[in-house]
Amino acid sequence: MRILPILCLIFSLGIIDHQAAHAANPGLIELAADGDLYQGRVYARDTDSVWLIERDSQIYEVDLADVTKFRKLQPKFDFFSPADMRAQLVAELGNKYDYAASTHFLVCGPKGEAKESCDVLEDIYRTCFRYLTVRGFQIKQPKRSLDRHHLSQPK
Repeated sequence: MRILPILCLIFSLGIIDHQAAHAANPGLIELAADGDLYQGRVYARDTDSVWLIERDSQIYEVDLADVTKFRKLQPKFDFFSPADMRAQLVAELGNKYDYAASTHFLVCGPKGEAKESCDVLEDIYRTCFRYLTVRGFQIKQPKRSLDRHHLSQPK
């Protein structure tokens, strides 16, 4: 099956990129740009833009020319815990959906489907992890959930 190596490559690039980008912890910063306020950690940057990752894993691109204010909020950046992420999702989306968590994922989905989606994602994770490690890749376990929001409109 040719799809497994492709899925594992995508998976490994995500894990390797995630680990490299977060090797040093520069802390929690706040930027004001174009009337919006952004809080997060620098995920990537170039001469024109900075990409901030927020505590809930959302990534925003901010044009450096538009930044009007900068301050460091905390010396250490931490992602939301799985319990905080779940509470945030419930507050944002309500009880129209089911929520399921596993070792590596937090899934929100239609009633009766979240657990199954979570199990499938966990199985894909384990399969890709095993596929890569038996081929000599040294992949470390992520320090936080690989969040996946599986949504469709409730009826």
